[in-house]
Amino acid sequence: MRLMPEGTSSWVIGGNTNASGTATIRTDKYAGVPAGTFKVTVSKIYETPTQIQKPAETGTTFAEWEAWRAAMDAEKRPRYKHVKEEFENVDQTPLSITITKGKNKETFDLGEAVEILLD
Repeated sequence: MRLMPEGTSSWVIGGNTNASGTATIRTDKYAGVPAGTFKVTVSKIYETPTQIQKPAETGTTFAEWEAWRAAMDAEKRPRYKHVKEEFENVDQTPLSITITKGKNKETFDLGEAVEILLD
């Protein structure tokens, strides 16, 4: 999730959601967000888990680590987008929020989940 300030600002503002969909938003340097009105963009990409087992943290040779990294780089895992495109684009998103001093809480409806293959 990213917040794009209306007007001029150099703040990078965003956060990640937890398993229940709750996001904690912060600037690039500080917890929280400055007061103001923001467009809200949301994206979620899911990459299927790897089937390649990671080497043990100890007792693995450099060559074994290199082989694992090469296998990970070569592995083609499907990636899926789970949010409609309109919510990902600052010019299209219908979502916005006005942040005031103190704690702010907002719920956004992103509609039905989607599963769009990216690769």
